[in-house]
Amino acid sequence: MSGILCAVSAYAAPCVTLGLEEEVFITTPTRPTLDALYALAKLLWRNPRDYYKHTASNFARGRDARQCLMSSVEIATRPHADIDALLEELRTHRAALADAAGDAYIVPVGHLFDLDAPTNTAGLHIHVGAPPERWQTVYANLAHFLPLLILLAASSPYAGGRSFGQSYRVAASFAIGALRDDPYYRFQDLILARRLGTIEIRACDPIWNLARLRVLLEAVQAIAQLPTARPIDRARYAALRHQAACVGYTPDLQALHRELSTVYEIPEALLETTIADELRRCVQAFQPSPPVSPACGRWGLWSAEAKLPPNAEDDTSALQTGGLWSAEAQLPPNAEAAFQHSKRLPATPLSHCVGEGLGVRVKKTDISQQALLHLYARLNHAYRTGRWEPVAPHAVRPSAWRGALGLLGYYLPRLPYTAYKAWAEWRAPIRDGYSLTETAAGDPTVCRADS
Repeated sequence: MSGILCAVSAYAAPCVTLGLEEEVFITTPTRPTLDALYALAKLLWRNPRDYYKHTASNFARGRDARQCLMSSVEIATRPHADIDALLEELRTHRAALADAAGDAYIVPVGHLFDLDAPTNTAGLHIHVGAPPERWQTVYANLAHFLPLLILLAASSPYAGGRSFGQSYRVAASFAIGALRDDPYYRFQDLILARRLGTIEIRACDPIWNLARLRVLLEAVQAIAQLPTARPIDRARYAALRHQAACVGYTPDLQALHRELSTVYEIPEALLETTIADELRRCVQAFQPSPPVSPACGRWGLWSAEAKLPPNAEDDTSALQTGGLWSAEAQLPPNAEAAFQHSKRLPATPLSHCVGEGLGVRVKKTDISQQALLHLYARLNHAYRTGRWEPVAPHAVRPSAWRGALGLLGYYLPRLPYTAYKAWAEWRAPIRDGYSLTETAAGDPTVCRADS
């Protein structure tokens, strides 16, 4: 496979399978409605064998539901050892969803740009299948390189109509977060999935571009085949995921890229210009760009505490090899909160300035409705055709009868399976013991077995 170097081919690669759960928004025109359930109902009744278990619907929770009740919809693939076969199945499911959605917009982003709703998000979940005796190694290595993969997939640069960073979803979503010491706890970036017995990457945003998605999958496959485990340093991970979500391609992530390049080389252009950057440029094409704050650096949006050391761009000695920036910028202000994920208070939509408490400076310019319509039309076209090009928005309206048919024809028939999934993902017995080794500041700590 292109990009996998001799370090991997020097030994017999263990069998690794990959499967996808892709979540997207179906909007009419800029907000999802219960019409999305009607699209899923059409899929279900056309092919119940495939789509009863391989689709899902999501709803906003709590105060977020006041902004918009309906959230993303999900299509899932079967596990594949071959990435070509996986992408071919995904193409088939995308075409079926596009046909079922009709004139509605399909918007593959992590968070809708005019909402500030941490429970109303969409993600790309990658399920990595490996023999149980390799779970610890695969989990540790994916955790080590995951911040780079988060940046590669980042596609939610706006929240509440304001420019945020790379991924508001990663920074704020209730359903993911910095790594805990319990790999079975569901709401974190990387888990051991109770129901499926896989290692599940939950942190990536949706990716419409199949070429970029292929790079992501090849990188995951190469990492999963590494023979020895990297140490897990949760504090370092929390800092790096913050940089990936709120800043961009920082010197720390560049160092991580150099380390990954000995195994698989992600083209740097995909990290220097992310999906979020492309989307932000499209928005700015339809409205004037506000002046850049002095706190904004060449790598993106910065808080005062997270700026580069003065000599970082000219003096590489200012960076610690494979580590974090100088002591002045070693951890973002909320790193401890990310590290203690279980103690984090849920974000409250519209009760705070977007980005407040996340260590990121936001641009105080609301996105125009015209820019939003043109961007969603372009994303819809890209998802359906694979071509990224400007298209004119078209008129589409929600329908109360389609929403009612969706509830009757999809949500209610699947309710028993939805309840089973909730039990299996949170309460099902753990299949095997798992020993998780963590290092903090380079010092090994005690191994613990989760039961």
